[in-house]
Amino acid sequence: MKMCTSYCVVSIPPLAHLSPENLEAVVRFAGATSALTCTRAGANPPTRAEVEPFLYAS
Repeated sequence: MKMCTSYCVVSIPPLAHLSPENLEAVVRFAGATSALTCTRAGANPPTRAEVEPFLYAS
């Protein structure tokens, strides 16, 4: 059963044009965004300014 809203990716071709490095960057950013979102009440997504320091802190 396929369910989709206006928020989901319905086609893969745009991703196929990314280099492996850029695709990895997209996935890492999405993961960091998800991690920060899960730490907040109400699942409020972080801003880019909040994600970048979290992503590069190690």
